[in-house]
Amino acid sequence: MFSRSLLATLAACVSTATAQTYSCSYPEPVLLDGWGDGNFYMEQYANYDEGTITMRLTYDGGDDSWVAIGINTDGGHHMTNSIAVIGDATRGVKFYWMTSEERDASGVLPLDDIHGQLQNTSFRQEDGQSILEFTMNLAIADEDAAGTVYHEISEDSAWIWGAGLPGNRWRGVHRTVGYFSGLVPHDGCVLLEEEPVTTFAPTKGASIEGTSEEPATIESTNDETGESEVVEKPSSTTSQIMFGESGSSLEANGASRGLWVSHGILMAIAWGVFAPLAVGASYLKKVKFLQKDALWLCFHFYLSVAAVIFTIFGFVFAILATKQEGDLPHFQKETHQKAGLAIFILIIVQALAGFFRPSPNPPRGDCSNDQKEAVSRHSDSTSEDGEVREKSVHEENQEDSSEGDSKQRSHWIRQYWEYFHRFLGVTLLVLGWYNCQSGIVLQSEKFEQDDEKTLTTIFWSIAGVIAGAIFLIGYVIRLE
Repeated sequence: MFSRSLLATLAACVSTATAQTYSCSYPEPVLLDGWGDGNFYMEQYANYDEGTITMRLTYDGGDDSWVAIGINTDGGHHMTNSIAVIGDATRGVKFYWMTSEERDASGVLPLDDIHGQLQNTSFRQEDGQSILEFTMNLAIADEDAAGTVYHEISEDSAWIWGAGLPGNRWRGVHRTVGYFSGLVPHDGCVLLEEEPVTTFAPTKGASIEGTSEEPATIESTNDETGESEVVEKPSSTTSQIMFGESGSSLEANGASRGLWVSHGILMAIAWGVFAPLAVGASYLKKVKFLQKDALWLCFHFYLSVAAVIFTIFGFVFAILATKQEGDLPHFQKETHQKAGLAIFILIIVQALAGFFRPSPNPPRGDCSNDQKEAVSRHSDSTSEDGEVREKSVHEENQEDSSEGDSKQRSHWIRQYWEYFHRFLGVTLLVLGWYNCQSGIVLQSEKFEQDDEKTLTTIFWSIAGVIAGAIFLIGYVIRLE
């Protein structure tokens, strides 16, 4: 009786399935276009029957580095809200969820991969190369909700990739980094044969590790702090997989860096050279050689115009770069962007105020002040028949009073304008310096550059020498 029952149970658990054998191959490696040192190659193929994609990523930077590739679920080109596969000599190959772009890696959180989506993983370092290889599902399941597809890899997926610093350092900037879109997974697998195999199916109530259908709550552990953190992700999104021809259509997006570099150079020259020199020309207008023919005003005018032109072009380059990256709206994220918009508006106001500045003398019509004054005095002292007559005391007093009131009004208008013009000029200079400094930091973080200190030193050395020399000369003149 016991034997029959056991045999019946075993029969219920045993089923016959068909194992499929595939021959898969990588296409030619693709050299990804990015920033930094070394070359980063990608090879990939998809097995559409099994719904998987296999990748091999090779970084030949010459030093041991971690290697990573991921998908930004917002469709952008940054780490935040990205899911990535990272291969590291210490941690192995894991799924990670990116919550921020902090250099201390506090926003890089490992996932437990409870659905077993990451398979056939390997990471090795040999002959100056770091090589990551893995297979994962084309339809990435949500770790927090069983049966829910979080992201489905398609031609519209926004990919990011990178390699770490030498010596397998986990923290700090990337050694190389980039992003791309338009990838159609290469259909590189061919079905060879089918073989019947016997498998055991679990009976009701039984569970196999890694296949539980119960909704799971994932608790991620930060590799750096050792603390458990709950990973919050946006709502799941899906998209239809785009089946393409054999091969891949890859569009590397690296052109925006040239626009950002041009933006930085133009702004650094405008606010590190032209603007302080323009302010300095006005500050040093009591220098004798600058007083001759109002030479200080010529310097002030043309240097200000140069600062305005460079700022406008720099502003346009920033808009174009942001539009190319699809990272709109532009002025709602960083303080640097908001300050840049304020600088652009205020410098236009300052330029218009300079062109339409009020005269220090009362207006006298179309003629020049001296010419008009001479004509007016001659007509007042001449009768209709051409004879010269003497003005009465009342007429002279009335004329003097009217002219005095007009001059006083012009004097106060001009004085208020000068206060406004000087205050706005100094405010713009301070804002420009701040934005140049914050721009250097953002540029270094965005493109994982390690020359932030060098660029900062160059900018402040030039701007500091110009501003310091102007202040020192002005101080000595005032002492004399």
